[in-house]
Amino acid sequence: MGKLIGAREWETLYHGWNWADVVKDMGFVRDDGNTMVAQPHLNLDPKKMWTLDHLRRCPPLAFPERHSQRDERRRARRFRRRLQQAGPRRPTGAGRLLSQLRWVRPAPFPGRTHAGADRHRRKAGDGRKKHHVRFEPVGIEIEVDEDKTILRAAAEQGIMLMHGCKEGQCAACKSFLLDGDDVEHDRYSTFALPDYEKEEGFTLLCRAHAYEDLTIELLNYDEEMIKSGLPIQEAAVEVISKEYVTHDLVHLVVKLLDPTSSLKFFPGQYVDFAVPDRQATRSFSMANTPGRNEGLLEFVIKIYPDGLFSTFLHEEVAIGDRLDITGPFGVFTLRDAPQSDLLFLGGGAGMAPILSLLRSMAERGIERKATFYYGARRRKDLCFEKELSALADILPSFRYVPALSEPDENDGWDGETGLITDVVRRLENDLGRADAYVCGPPPMVEAALELLPTLGVADKRIFYDKFTTTGDADEQ
Repeated sequence: MGKLIGAREWETLYHGWNWADVVKDMGFVRDDGNTMVAQPHLNLDPKKMWTLDHLRRCPPLAFPERHSQRDERRRARRFRRRLQQAGPRRPTGAGRLLSQLRWVRPAPFPGRTHAGADRHRRKAGDGRKKHHVRFEPVGIEIEVDEDKTILRAAAEQGIMLMHGCKEGQCAACKSFLLDGDDVEHDRYSTFALPDYEKEEGFTLLCRAHAYEDLTIELLNYDEEMIKSGLPIQEAAVEVISKEYVTHDLVHLVVKLLDPTSSLKFFPGQYVDFAVPDRQATRSFSMANTPGRNEGLLEFVIKIYPDGLFSTFLHEEVAIGDRLDITGPFGVFTLRDAPQSDLLFLGGGAGMAPILSLLRSMAERGIERKATFYYGARRRKDLCFEKELSALADILPSFRYVPALSEPDENDGWDGETGLITDVVRRLENDLGRADAYVCGPPPMVEAALELLPTLGVADKRIFYDKFTTTGDADEQ
């Protein structure tokens, strides 16, 4: 399929065609008339090869001029950057040797940049100003303070951009600078934004600060949600319950201290908890719904050894303590697609946002066919089983499928076994009509993102929340 990428001629020739017809016309179909010809570096298992049926679910080819202006601006930007990097004409002889001697910033620790790696260049006396940032192709424009990230400024103005960790690790908010160069980043992972991508003009909105007017191309956005953001609020809460539901998962319940206020959020979103006496926050998803026990917020939090918030929660937090939160954040929310089935795939503390979505479905009487696959190591790692079983009575088309990857002989387990993604592969063979929601530890999420398209789920219908870690021992 490499031949199909990057040639404007074929895109114009096949304007309006279905992808399956394009591939068939170009001869990339095997003798069976349905299975596509795979390149050597791809999986050659006939059962896993893409077929024309997969491609028929894709939208037809758009006329290339639709995005040609944006493509031209991208190319022009890359050309300008190459000129800037090349500098003046290279000297020869001794002058050339001297020109090659330059200061090199010390290498950061693996996968990271220095904290405030760019912004340290700003002088302390610089005044803070507002700049206009325009997002394409949606045509939305906002004002951004220099001391706020672009993502935070957008959220405060009701613009819900795609994002995940907000810490420069997951790359969910990665975008491209079409116009403007003066952008500086807080600390981020170079796995999420490699140096070569940054030099080309890519940026992470959750870490980017604008110091001039910008035009940014959103590489990942949801037109259904982008203007539906809720106001970001700061609130104080009181701990009313702290219960271990497994050996390493805590069910934390808090209530808002101001009885006249309420925290508006969509099921599946999260808030930031401030860590007392530390300039740090940690993010946790709500497990309840906005209409359930108004004024209360529920969380399912994984305890990590030596984790910053884990240690605080395990050793210090007590009933009656006050905590400070900010939110809501996140785009792991239920999309309105009544004709689509639902597949939920979770593990660990990924239980929280999925439980919130399921509770919301029960409250609203949503009867879409839904299956929740939840992976754990042993039976003692399962939680909320009674409630999930009871949901099957409320939601007639709901099925809960837990699986254990390392069942103990004494568990008496007769359910599914193996990695949860392997279980999905065994039990599902055609998910072409499904929306998939994935939430949990990064390895599980990555495996799911690789698996689900092979089972027919369209890439744009896979929604995920990856619980990245902060530092070596801290959790999100």
